[in-house]
Amino acid sequence: MNREPSLVLGWERAFSAGPAVVGGKGWNLARLDRYGFPVPRGVVLAAAAYEAFIEANKLQDTVREIADRLTAADLISPEGRNRLAGLCRRIGEGTMPPEVAAAVDDGLTAAGLAGLPLAVRSSAVAEDGERASFAGIHDSFLNIQGLSCVLAAVINCYRSLWSERAVVYRRRMGISDYAVAPAVVLMELVPAVSAGVAFSCDPVSGRGDRLVIAANFGLGESVVGGVVEPDQYQLASGTRNGELHVLERRIGSKLFGSRTVAGGGTALRQRTERAGTVVLNDDELLVLGRLTRQVFLALGQGERHQDVEWVHDGSRFHLVQARPVTALPSATYPALREQPELWSNANFRDAVPMVQTPFNWSVSRLMIEQVFTCQYAAAGYRIDLTVPRCRLFNGRPYFNLAVLQWECYDAYGITPADYNRFIGGHQPEIKLPAGEPARLKLKRLMANLRLLQVLGRIRRHAATTFHTFTSCVDDLRRRDLTLLDDRGLLALIREGERLAQRIDPIMVMLGTSGAVFAVLQPLLERFLPGRGQALTTALLAGQEGITSADHGLRLLELARMVGDDPDARAFFSAEPFRPEQWRAIPIRSPFRREFGTFLDEYGHRCVYELDFSNPRWHEDPRYLLTTIRGMLDNADPEAVRRRQRETSRRAWDEVRAGVPRLLHGLVRRLVRMGGTDAANREMAKSVLVRLADTYRRIALELGERLRQRGLLEQRDDVFFCYWTELLELLTGAWDGAGLPLRVVDRREQHEEWLALDAPDLIRGETPHYVDQQPSERGDHLSGLGVAAGRARGAARLVRHPEEGERLQHGDVLVAPSTDPAWTPLFLKASALVAETGGFISHGAIVAREYGIPAVVNVAGALKRINDGGMLTVDGDRGIVQVE
Repeated sequence: MNREPSLVLGWERAFSAGPAVVGGKGWNLARLDRYGFPVPRGVVLAAAAYEAFIEANKLQDTVREIADRLTAADLISPEGRNRLAGLCRRIGEGTMPPEVAAAVDDGLTAAGLAGLPLAVRSSAVAEDGERASFAGIHDSFLNIQGLSCVLAAVINCYRSLWSERAVVYRRRMGISDYAVAPAVVLMELVPAVSAGVAFSCDPVSGRGDRLVIAANFGLGESVVGGVVEPDQYQLASGTRNGELHVLERRIGSKLFGSRTVAGGGTALRQRTERAGTVVLNDDELLVLGRLTRQVFLALGQGERHQDVEWVHDGSRFHLVQARPVTALPSATYPALREQPELWSNANFRDAVPMVQTPFNWSVSRLMIEQVFTCQYAAAGYRIDLTVPRCRLFNGRPYFNLAVLQWECYDAYGITPADYNRFIGGHQPEIKLPAGEPARLKLKRLMANLRLLQVLGRIRRHAATTFHTFTSCVDDLRRRDLTLLDDRGLLALIREGERLAQRIDPIMVMLGTSGAVFAVLQPLLERFLPGRGQALTTALLAGQEGITSADHGLRLLELARMVGDDPDARAFFSAEPFRPEQWRAIPIRSPFRREFGTFLDEYGHRCVYELDFSNPRWHEDPRYLLTTIRGMLDNADPEAVRRRQRETSRRAWDEVRAGVPRLLHGLVRRLVRMGGTDAANREMAKSVLVRLADTYRRIALELGERLRQRGLLEQRDDVFFCYWTELLELLTGAWDGAGLPLRVVDRREQHEEWLALDAPDLIRGETPHYVDQQPSERGDHLSGLGVAAGRARGAARLVRHPEEGERLQHGDVLVAPSTDPAWTPLFLKASALVAETGGFISHGAIVAREYGIPAVVNVAGALKRINDGGMLTVDGDRGIVQVE
């Protein structure tokens, strides 16, 4: 019985061996095969065979001398070129070691490939990676038949490693000659009716919402080698519903094609008789488009675009290569082309600090992009929608800081420094052009006026907007998904997509809640220098209708009810405490009834609610009940309200004393508007989380169906599927081949990313970590004061809201970031210190609402503050005094 020798690996073993053994091309083909893509049968001759060949032919010294001494400058000299040519000649004259020849013979036989026409393709260790593609640098050979011809083609692959173009490319890319030992792919040659390349993006413009296909009749050599003008097709791929459609067809001249030759080899410049004929029809384009997009998700993790070589045999497509697109141009604004690309996690760390699952990111990314862009359309500012505004780095989300700073300045005249204060985080500022004409100031003034008009209209209709949208979402949430077949479930999804298209007013409320602050703060600063920021935060304290603050107060009210409710007291005093058994509280209990009402109103929320994989409170309320238990000894909602009123009263006294009386009415109006905007922002977030709860329910139903069909091991594996993959399964466009192993590898990658620290900023592809610079006295940390006042207390370092039991009343809460799940902890804290955040962050809004001082954007707070040490938090000056 034949067995696969160690030097020759089938696709499964090639995947396990990795690119260091089978090269970039071989490993990517093995991944494609593992993930269920149509890959021809094949094996990989490991890179170790090349080392054996060099040693057997006594070429080690020559190779070492060229690798160590031949510089880029030498390559332009006749002597340097002659040395390379001499090495190539000696490699071509070499013989394959008997053990390698035998391994190839046995490997081809075991794979059922012996005697078949093969493609013999170089697969150097460093090629087809994210840094360098080596596209067209190393040789490949098609229609190779018979063992002796296969071995000769392998040797020619080895020789191409030392061609002038290959060595020049390595010197230019800074890649060591020792890093590119070649493996060789030996793959069944597909009888090609047509072939070409497909990109999961537009490689010319850099647009990620386009998919580009080039095609010609015959083998793909004519397209890859650039010897013919192929057909070019462009498909739209960034649609919300996941459907592809053909945008453009350009029929190439296709004067030549490549064909196989009897006895082996190919004829590249064969004239074609079908020059004016379309190579691929619409149905074939959509099939290939879906395959290419799936490669982008499976190999590129939805972030790194892919360049795919394909062959069509007249009935189905085969993928014969996939590699990252390495020279993709960055789509950006002209003013930013000479500036570094900046990616920040500032505002994201407040709401989505977690490593994203594929489902989470593929569903939420479009909504995030919408938040960043919809306000500009409302203001009449023409935004470039081709520019990417968010991405993942090691699984965590980052936004395009340079682009967002520029858009905010170019549209409204808001400086990068002011933009940074709104969103928080630790990031630099872009350089603005000098000497701009006056007409641009007028343009920005008009944009601001238009935006104010739109905001006024949105404020007036906010209650109706929220009611209508909530009613529609709740109608979807009430559907019994188990009663729907796949078509019915797909129809419900399409209904949700149509609903999401009407969400712009809600997105505008999310993206513009700092607009009033931008007006009020400088107004107060003009008359009360040094106090504008602190007074603005104090005046905004105690506003009504902020849902995330209200739910915290409701929990405090529930804690107060426990004292008068014997059934609830018995439940909370039981040891050990079992919050999951809350339904055992008798139905007569007022607490139980009120807690049920709370879940009806707020049960769609949860800890880190923008992570779809997290159970909602209506599914698992243990966190809420544990929080209530921690409030029992100090359940005094009126104390919070007194603190709110006192903070606001002191600020108004100062305003009345220092601001001209004629402006008092304007200040009051701005404060009311600011309070309304903050309330609308938090309600908008709550409404979106309601929609997220609907998507979670759909995901879990899909997960259960796929588990029953054997495509997932467990229901929650669905969160490691991309939304597009799930839609293709529902529509029948994909049978799920390879999905189980995709999920296995994605889970493993997710765990690896969880163990990594998230950088604060990325310049291009280089991560940067920001730390607090020591003060001159070394006893204080500076940040952004977002809630006025001063408080002193013991520091309590809490890295996750579920650690909140450690927080005692009067402690200073020190956290990495905050989202609505942290709100109940604010009721016990005397002050808040957070590593990230800005004026419009959740922590800032709720701290102002509860009247506790808060300093956010304090770099390295969790490292530089000792748990239990005393702190004084000065929210007016943005200072944290460490005792």
